[in-house]
Amino acid sequence: MKIVKEIEPKSPFSLTLTSWLLKRSVKNGIDMISDKTYCRVLTLREPVLVKVTQDSRIVVEASGEEAERAVEIVERMLGIHVDLTRFYEISQAHPVLRDMVRRFLGAKPVVFPSLFEAVINAITCQQISLDACLSILTRLTITFGDKVYLDNLTAYGFPRPETLINAKQELRKIGYSERKATYIGEVATKFASGEIQEERLRNA
Repeated sequence: MKIVKEIEPKSPFSLTLTSWLLKRSVKNGIDMISDKTYCRVLTLREPVLVKVTQDSRIVVEASGEEAERAVEIVERMLGIHVDLTRFYEISQAHPVLRDMVRRFLGAKPVVFPSLFEAVINAITCQQISLDACLSILTRLTITFGDKVYLDNLTAYGFPRPETLINAKQELRKIGYSERKATYIGEVATKFASGEIQEERLRNA
């Protein structure tokens, strides 16, 4: 199943600025940006490659049984429907914010596709530079993530919790400290067992 969905974003919206907020650094090999296109593999029941472009509207392409769910996740990740009108109004009275808003007009607040990925990012980025963090996260994803081929593109989905439960030695080899590798194993165990559930936290 392949779907192509056109989405009317809450204006102003810039895919280039917003997708770079997710990418954060050229060291990030998970979030891919090229030719004004944002690509990302989402780790669902099966890996789903999504492509996002912007013309007058946002166009999201996704393939697989969970394509519709993937599109919904992308809309949330990119903050496509977030209304920043009130923030823009308030910022006009602040000289620093006013200039930043002009420069980055159309950038929306972004989120990770899953709580698990957000937590692993937080652990990985502690007390190291952003470039170092994203280099390690890219190695983590290539080592443990689902691989997807499409045309000439090879992409990887973020690892599933169950793949990291007993991976301490492999984590050490790709750049994690002893303590961080331990934390990741413990967090992965809690997510895989259902002790931590994203929906439950969202509804709390």
